[in-house]
Amino acid sequence: MSAYIPLLHLHSTLRYAVLILLVIAIIRGLIGWLGRKPFTKADDKIGLILLAVTHTQLLLGLGLYFISPTVEVALANMGEAMKDPNLRFWAVEHLVGMLIAIVCITLGRILSKRATDPLFKHRKAAVWYSVAFGIIIYMIPWAERGFFAASGQ
Repeated sequence: MSAYIPLLHLHSTLRYAVLILLVIAIIRGLIGWLGRKPFTKADDKIGLILLAVTHTQLLLGLGLYFISPTVEVALANMGEAMKDPNLRFWAVEHLVGMLIAIVCITLGRILSKRATDPLFKHRKAAVWYSVAFGIIIYMIPWAERGFFAASGQ
C-alpha cells in the first residue's frame, strides 16, 4: 500500500492543529501586547508547541511533495505545468507559500523569545504569527479555489 494517501490525510488533518494553535498564539499575543501583560510561561509554551507542530507539518508536506503523483507530472515538464493552475499550485505555489509561512512562525518564536520587554515579546509574536496565518489561509487548497486535498497533491 502506498504511503501517499495516509500521509495526505495526516497532513490535511494536522493543518487544523496548526490553525488552532496559531489563533491561540495570535490572541494571546494581541491580549498581551494591547493589554500590556507579562509574557508568561504559557505564552512561551504555546509558541513552542506551535513551532513543533508546524515543523512536523513541514516534514509531512515535504514527504508528500516527493511522492505526489501530481507533483511528479508537474516536475516532468515544468514549462507546461506553469500554464496549468492546478499543477503550478501543487508544484510551486503551495510549497513556496507554506515555506514562507513557516519562516514567519519560526521568526515569531525566535524574536519573541529574544526580546527582553514583555510588550515587544507579545508584539513580535502577534505580528509574525498573524502574517503566517494569512499566508496559510490563502495557500490552503480550499474547495472554492477548485483544489481538493484528496485529489490535489
